[in-house]
Amino acid sequence: MNYLGLNKLGELCNIIKKTGGLKASLYKMFRMDELKIGTLVGTDKYGNKYYENPRFFYGRNRWVEYAPYYGLDYDGSQVPAEWFGWLHYKTDCLPCQDSSRPQHKWMLDHSENLSGTQYQYVPYSTTKPKIQPWIPSKKFFRFSHYESGYTHFGFENVKEEEKAKRVRKVFDDVASSYDKMNDTMSFGLHRIWKDIFIDRLGPTSGTKLLDVAGGTGDIAFRFLNYVISAKCQDECHVTVLDINPSMLSVGKHRQETSSFDSNVIAFHEGDAESLPYEDNSFNAYTIAFGIRNCTNINEVLNEAYRVLKPGGRFLCLEFSHVDNATLQWFYDQYSFQIIPLMGQLITGQWHAYQYLVESIRRFPNQEEFKNMIENAGFRQVTFENLTAGVVAIHSGFKL
Repeated sequence: MNYLGLNKLGELCNIIKKTGGLKASLYKMFRMDELKIGTLVGTDKYGNKYYENPRFFYGRNRWVEYAPYYGLDYDGSQVPAEWFGWLHYKTDCLPCQDSSRPQHKWMLDHSENLSGTQYQYVPYSTTKPKIQPWIPSKKFFRFSHYESGYTHFGFENVKEEEKAKRVRKVFDDVASSYDKMNDTMSFGLHRIWKDIFIDRLGPTSGTKLLDVAGGTGDIAFRFLNYVISAKCQDECHVTVLDINPSMLSVGKHRQETSSFDSNVIAFHEGDAESLPYEDNSFNAYTIAFGIRNCTNINEVLNEAYRVLKPGGRFLCLEFSHVDNATLQWFYDQYSFQIIPLMGQLITGQWHAYQYLVESIRRFPNQEEFKNMIENAGFRQVTFENLTAGVVAIHSGFKL
């Protein structure tokens, strides 16, 4: 039962039941971004409810459900001081039990935060703020503020060498079921995205393609099928490079059971940040759903530019940023609540797919990544959104 992940599914059903059913659970998830059950320990004068569950880790076992009339623009200042102390582990005593809390006549009663309402304080229009806001330049990227030697692994900040090891372990764990999970997570859409990706590449006779982070061969075999169907397979060749030997093993096995021999496809183990090829070696460079897992994306782009011949094309297919707020909310719920559960049920790997979801959110948006590609030297850089921006195809040429 545990191996299949049915215990997790049972826990989820139990939480939904105790929350008051599916409708109540969806409303709670909409307001809190998560479902948790615990013991109601008290309610403050504003109607905020405070819960505790000792089964959860320290730091997550106490929480507050804000009163419904606050809407979604509440913040920490809506919590009275006496409850704030309990909520943040300054004391284990509830406000009604904390006899050590001093009660001075001069202590003012907690008042509600009025920021964002018609009653908030508004200075005169001629008043110049003492602190001027900092406006980042267009070339400021969300991951450029890390200390030297550090980068991100999902939502964590880690040392650069540690990220490479942890990413490798993630793909070691999921290699055998990687393509199956892609089908399940995207409801088969990833196949359509990849077909469009190869169609945009439009390979012709004599195309020498380098497919990076393509260990399972998904892009490579699409490339070969395309040139055969277009009858332009003369002198075409694809080199698949991946840093993970487990993923390459899957691709090599697929090649052995296909009609393609080593004359048209080769599999190499290597690092996208330090490609083992000479300058000006390939006509085309593709990377699909892989660049966000690299430690130094700028180095990957620089290496892509180096190994491409003049006139060569860079093409990247990657998860991106949805520009519709409503769709983004549903996409977030699906990503953070459902995809890790699918990973647990199908592969037994909850944390691997939690990382993959987090890595998508940390990746630059379309315009930011476009600027990065241009900074690497590429010209005529464009991007095309697919499925409302869930994924995007980025293109650039070495001129």
